[in-house]
Amino acid sequence: MMAQLHRMSDRELADFGLCRANISFAVREAVDETTQFGAATDQMIAANQNLSRAA
Repeated sequence: MMAQLHRMSDRELADFGLCRANISFAVREAVDETTQFGAATDQMIAANQNLSRAA
């Protein structure tokens, strides 16, 4: 995941609200949250719960 983010352009990172200096922090935070929620529910939950409305 981190390698993919490093290969992105600055403009692509900005679309995610990231800058190059924040990549390692963002990946660490994402892993920590996934570990916490995955252990509690044993399943992944979609980040955007409005997917059914979008269609």
